[in-house]
Amino acid sequence: MAEQIPYDSFGNLIRDPRAERNLRPDEPIHERPAERFTATLALGKSIRVGASTYVTWFDEEGHLFPMFLSDLMLVLRTCDLSKGIVTAEWIPVKRDHNYGLQLYVDREARRARYASE
Repeated sequence: MAEQIPYDSFGNLIRDPRAERNLRPDEPIHERPAERFTATLALGKSIRVGASTYVTWFDEEGHLFPMFLSDLMLVLRTCDLSKGIVTAEWIPVKRDHNYGLQLYVDREARRARYASE
């Protein structure tokens, strides 16, 4: 069974559901399976919360997707980031109690890429 990923009522991926519940206790959190999807995303900005820093991406409809900085490195290494816009396959992931978007690279493609380096 796929991991369940939290989204708000507007379709934005929620980075920290515990903080979201504290900030907006009456706003429902909708859970969706962590399934990969293809989208064109525009790089937003970096945000620092305590000791944690992450970046944001926006899709063509304005939905927000946070991304861990460690996952940004794969995007920078493998994608053409022309004008901060990337069309690729993405998948939401969970780390500790936070959620973010990750570039989807299947295992076979990843093995082939690193075997050639």
